[in-house]
Amino acid sequence: SLFADAAAAKASDIMIYTGPSTAKIYFKINGLLEFQKEALTAWSMQFTRAVFQGMVSAGAVGFAMNTAANGIITDSTLMPDSVSSIRVATLKSMPIYQLTMRLLYKVAADNTLSELGFTAAQLKAAERFIIRAGGLYFCGPTGAGKTTTMYAFLQLSRQLNPKKAIIAVEQPVEIPSEDFPQLSIEGNTLDELSTNYNLAIRSVVRNSPDVISAGEARDEPSMRAIVELAKTGHTVLASIHTTSGFSLIRRIVQLGKSEIPKESLSPDDFIAV
Repeated sequence: SLFADAAAAKASDIMIYTGPSTAKIYFKINGLLEFQKEALTAWSMQFTRAVFQGMVSAGAVGFAMNTAANGIITDSTLMPDSVSSIRVATLKSMPIYQLTMRLLYKVAADNTLSELGFTAAQLKAAERFIIRAGGLYFCGPTGAGKTTTMYAFLQLSRQLNPKKAIIAVEQPVEIPSEDFPQLSIEGNTLDELSTNYNLAIRSVVRNSPDVISAGEARDEPSMRAIVELAKTGHTVLASIHTTSGFSLIRRIVQLGKSEIPKESLSPDDFIAV
């Protein structure tokens, strides 16, 4: 199947561009689009309809080639054993309809930084980072391993101080863990997701955590919430799409717009990984 082929190739995404008569299928591997095959538009529409039927968070949106929708496939019968869920996004443009499916692989929540290739010097630095209050941001493009590395840091936190309370907020939960609570953010629209994220953050703070995994900074409200958390004495871990750690502050300001004054961003509050 298409999902099995993508998983075998370790693709981060399956991308299907459907035109008036044909559809082109690509796998995204190591950040690069790799052409796989061409198919008829009728096949693509049938496949997309099946994807919509498997989505658990598409809300009231039914299949239509002139609409856009986001959702998640969690039915294990539709996926290879190595995949835990598939995040779906669609984009209607003229004349191309794009279907993007992000494969979320089953990754052990107890991976260590050593297993991820950290050197002895890097491990010592990681130990210094994770015991301090403030923001710890995992930077990089799609598929760079931000979430996997972030969970390895959470395991390190647990090892160094098992008496620290950890709570994670994610959309969706990509790496299930039995060691700490994980709140999965749901919503049928971007506005709902944003609202529910902020409600979850407030709920988390009321439960007295010491370490908060705040998921991905996707927009202005989430970025503002993460920055404020990092300045309140918590250790806050978050991922953010940047080209490098050097561009972190600029990206934070871009996402936060006027709500996060540059002068309030102290270098002591931020570490980029």
